[in-house]
Amino acid sequence: MSTAFSLRRSCQGCAKSKRRCDMAAPTCSRCAAKGLTCEYVNAPLVGGKVSSSAAAVVGSSQIRPPLRLEIIKTHNHAIIRFLVGEFRDFPLIFSQHMKTHFIHPTLYEGGLPPPIRSIHAVCKLHQDGRLPAGVVLFDLLRRTSTEIHRQTKHAANFNELLACVQALILAQCALIFDDNVSSDESSEYAETTNERLVSLARQLWAQAPVQLSSTLSPYRAWVYAESVRRTIITCFVLSNVYSLRRRQYGLRTPFVDALPFDLRTALWDAPCADSWLAASAGLLPQASTMVSLHEYTGLLLAGRVHGPSPFGGLILAACKGVSLSQVPHPPVRDYFL
Repeated sequence: MSTAFSLRRSCQGCAKSKRRCDMAAPTCSRCAAKGLTCEYVNAPLVGGKVSSSAAAVVGSSQIRPPLRLEIIKTHNHAIIRFLVGEFRDFPLIFSQHMKTHFIHPTLYEGGLPPPIRSIHAVCKLHQDGRLPAGVVLFDLLRRTSTEIHRQTKHAANFNELLACVQALILAQCALIFDDNVSSDESSEYAETTNERLVSLARQLWAQAPVQLSSTLSPYRAWVYAESVRRTIITCFVLSNVYSLRRRQYGLRTPFVDALPFDLRTALWDAPCADSWLAASAGLLPQASTMVSLHEYTGLLLAGRVHGPSPFGGLILAACKGVSLSQVPHPPVRDYFL
């Protein structure tokens, strides 16, 4: 079985020839000059309409550059409360299970990186109510997140940067959504951290590895790639939810709509590699299940996603302002009608 999981954005021709690709759409300059067929390995970076066929769901091979455009959107209070509750629970769930919608428990089997270890200790103290005498939760969170952000500037590689961003997400969730932290006291710092997270999410996407190691098993490669994708998406969703709670409106950008999304969200909860392989055996291959975030939410609204997961429900609420209970979905059999 192939383990060539890729986060590459350059076209396949340029990558094979080890040449720089300008990622122009529909054909890069090099392929156009040589009369070659230009194909991008990450076809999901497309914001097209969803059609009735699986091929159309995948989208064309065009990669469109992100637009510096932001569109104001609002959600009703029930949706905002749901989103705030989901993000408020992230630190508590992580302290108990070492898992969230964007951190997989097998991702750090070799040992927790320092930023993840630090934020886990803070989450445990918070959950157990065992803060040291004289320590204020806000001060502890601020010190921890400040130190983690400092580490992002000195990250030696992409994996260290990924761990720092994941830890910052958890710190920010506790900082801005915890009722024990004064909103007046933390608002200025929360705003700054929010801006940092959005910037770091773009940095993650820009620096994502071109090709994952062939030594990784299909399971480990998928967990790693999916963790990267989910971390980037969660950064933007968190920023949007913070704005919705604080200002009653959020911002939607074409860049976020174009982020890649794996339809097979149920695989995230497979308890082990064998279960993952068994569950994925009857599904469409990864290349056929990668869509853009915009396409995924469109499929959800159209009732074409089978057995959507809680993460899918979070994405739907954040992007479309719609509860998962409001949309139809067929039972789990496959991922397309």
